[in-house]
Amino acid sequence: MQDPAIRESELSFHLIYMPNTVRYLYPFVASLLRYSDSRFVLVSNNCSREEKNFISRECRNNSRLEFVDLPTKEVSWAHGRCLNYLYEKSDSDYFCFIDSDIFATGRFLPQFLPKLGTHACVSSCSSLWATEEDGKTSPFVKQLSGRHNQTPEGQCLATSYFAMYKRSSLEACRHLCSVDFRRVSWSDFPQSMHAAAEKNKLRKNKYDTAKMLNLALIFQGFSLFHEEADNLVHLGSISAVKRKEALVKNSWRAKLAAYLPGRKQQFKLLRRAIELDRSAKAKALFAPAVPQSVRDHELDRLTRRLLTGQYFMELLTALIDDKPLPAVPFMDDQLIQNRLHFATAQLEKFKNSWREGARELP
Repeated sequence: MQDPAIRESELSFHLIYMPNTVRYLYPFVASLLRYSDSRFVLVSNNCSREEKNFISRECRNNSRLEFVDLPTKEVSWAHGRCLNYLYEKSDSDYFCFIDSDIFATGRFLPQFLPKLGTHACVSSCSSLWATEEDGKTSPFVKQLSGRHNQTPEGQCLATSYFAMYKRSSLEACRHLCSVDFRRVSWSDFPQSMHAAAEKNKLRKNKYDTAKMLNLALIFQGFSLFHEEADNLVHLGSISAVKRKEALVKNSWRAKLAAYLPGRKQQFKLLRRAIELDRSAKAKALFAPAVPQSVRDHELDRLTRRLLTGQYFMELLTALIDDKPLPAVPFMDDQLIQNRLHFATAQLEKFKNSWREGARELP
């Protein structure tokens, strides 16, 4: 049954900030406010005192912003745990969240609100460095990752980058089987879901944020919808830089690549560094007898992700500090290359409107 017309002002989107990211990502909020009528809940996931004070002050000065400080006790929570906490603290008809490294270039909700009336979950915003193939599951990959938005047969799986859930559907599903937004293993799956997962070739070792919940919705007969946004841009790699910075600093190939003038050569060398780093983890990621083409694609994906993350961190830092802008990295895929140039041009527009307070953050 289709819901009555949903107004943008009825929706509140949760944005979760990891430590040391507010300085770079807070200005994106202005674009979301400008191109929607919704409210935004800015969430500190173990951010510094300076960051929390800054976010809190900004929220006090804008009636459409709200601040939430997660009780993390010195350790950042996993994404799924954050979402579980925020879901329990909210009571609106729709539970919505959006990654903090997403910005708007135009009104974005009219594309999705009609879909929310007929689907339990509506999602969007694959990372700009991702290909369509990145979003499809593979029988040779033993993890259902955040990027996976559909099966090869076309079954929608949704993502946790930009998502809007109908609370009534979530509550009905949670009543039937014990599921939530956590990242889980196969052993965490409710027994009642095993047969359906096997039948749909979705038995994996690991399931990323919200994947178990989304599968439960599907198996209970609810429909999900995923479509890339026309007016949202997801950098999708800032947190990856934080997690992988040790590889970048310690790999001699990465160090050498940093001094090479050719971005194409940098791409190749960094890809090789990731290949060596990933080899020890291959058994956990790939099924037996995995084709070399699948391994190659995974290495290309990781390289695109890491290079893009490095670039945007450098770009955002340069914009905040009024420094020369870095060169756009080389990508083999022309569509991704075009997205990088588009995102760069859009981010440059923020330069003159960057908040002075954000510049003062560490």
